[in-house]
Amino acid sequence: MVYSADIFGLSWHRSPRRARPMDWPVPSRDRGKALSPWARAQSMARRGGALPMSWQTPTARGFRQHRRTIALWLITAVWLLGSSARAVGAAPPSSVNPIAAARVASDSGLNMRTAPQMGAAVLRVLPFLAEVHIVGQAIESDGHQWVPIQLKPEQGGQQGWAARRWLVALPLGSVGIQSGGSSGTGLLSDPQRLRLIKGSSDAQYAALGGTRYHVADLDTLAALNLGGYEQVSDNVLASLREGPRLRLHPGGLLRDDAGRVWLIGNDRHRHWIPNLATFVTLGYMWEHVQQTPNWAVHRLPMGEPVVPPQGTVEQAITWSQLRVGHTRWNRLCEQFVEGAYGTSKVYLTAWRARQALVVDATPGGLDDAPVGALLFFRPDQSNDYDGHVGLHLGNGHMISATYTGVRETDVVQDQYWLGLYAGWGYPSFPA
Repeated sequence: MVYSADIFGLSWHRSPRRARPMDWPVPSRDRGKALSPWARAQSMARRGGALPMSWQTPTARGFRQHRRTIALWLITAVWLLGSSARAVGAAPPSSVNPIAAARVASDSGLNMRTAPQMGAAVLRVLPFLAEVHIVGQAIESDGHQWVPIQLKPEQGGQQGWAARRWLVALPLGSVGIQSGGSSGTGLLSDPQRLRLIKGSSDAQYAALGGTRYHVADLDTLAALNLGGYEQVSDNVLASLREGPRLRLHPGGLLRDDAGRVWLIGNDRHRHWIPNLATFVTLGYMWEHVQQTPNWAVHRLPMGEPVVPPQGTVEQAITWSQLRVGHTRWNRLCEQFVEGAYGTSKVYLTAWRARQALVVDATPGGLDDAPVGALLFFRPDQSNDYDGHVGLHLGNGHMISATYTGVRETDVVQDQYWLGLYAGWGYPSFPA
């Protein structure tokens, strides 16, 4: 499949040295108050719309051997194709034409409900990594974004509703994309007008001014908002100059024709990175910045500029969020949280750290755990009897290194983690 190869064949490189850009241009207008990535994530979480894979920007280490996992987590939800309606008790659409395919991203499974409400009956619990089809647009209800889903035909084709935050989109080509254009003469009707085109293969391209730009994933397709494609002959397709591939996905780093550097946020806005100091502080690398034509960057609305986190806790949370999906810390949860706070190998295991650092070991103490605290869990077979530790994000959510990679988990809603909870402590590592 052409698209899968394009997405999972991402080639991340680490150069022997950082290359400083010669100039750092400034946008022509001020966009108001600046927010850090973590502050934006907190704001989104309060609205119920934050995704579990927020701010997954390429970082300096671990990409070469784990690019397939990283690519999957960088391709986030595509079904925000229009503004969400606020509705309760809506039925799934009767149409079965899928908008996108997605996988369940919750370790504890995902409830498929009869309606977009927390109190609606559960039709079934979808297991981790189960594949479903998205068959309609998102609806906001009970503080969550809900999407209508349908099981694959071999699973019975049942329809229902699921919380959007626990689904991640699959690569373009996993489901059929409907044509909204013509398949008549096969000639490009207006070379100076931006449009979506395709030849005889599944690959789709944005075409403008005699150049074609391969649209690499569903997120990019949605961000371009070009509607249906125009069918052209393979000869016409081959006659167009080949421009850079377009990847306008959350977490991506873009450099426009004027040299400005942008970060694509989970809000599908472009956020200006104002200087090299901010760029380096957040762990980005210059070789991961994608050169993108102005017209493609400007298809995204402008958001607030990015500012580096100021405090130790904010830096630790940003560091950990940038590594969601990485697998280099598998079964090394203690090393992961120490890395977030800038230390290394202070404690051999999570359980030893718990014995030294725990402040509140009562079952109800989780409600009082501050943001940035360490959450400890009892030893069992799944953690090699060494215990487990995660970084508290607030409201019972944590980021930790599990045996399947760095993941965000809702401890309160996950009976497995809640059953093993053994207290929280401050990350006061010895010098």
